[in-house]
Amino acid sequence: MSASQLEQYGYAEFAKLEKVHGPALEERLSDAARMVHDLDFKTPGLKHLLRSKGIGDNALVVNLLLAHAPIYHAKQGR
Repeated sequence: MSASQLEQYGYAEFAKLEKVHGPALEERLSDAARMVHDLDFKTPGLKHLLRSKGIGDNALVVNLLLAHAPIYHAKQGR
């Protein structure tokens, strides 16, 4: 995909996430971002992988991260 196509893909996938998660999306994304930051600190490269080729824009991938973030934070005692 071209840069423009990747950008449009990201917008379309975000719209899917907004439909599913509604107003809670921003908070859930924040929790998932903290998890990704922690994991990238332990194993560098995760953030780069998610930024590459639209992987981190894919609604399925993001939903998996959103679902796992509360579990991760609970195990971390947060």
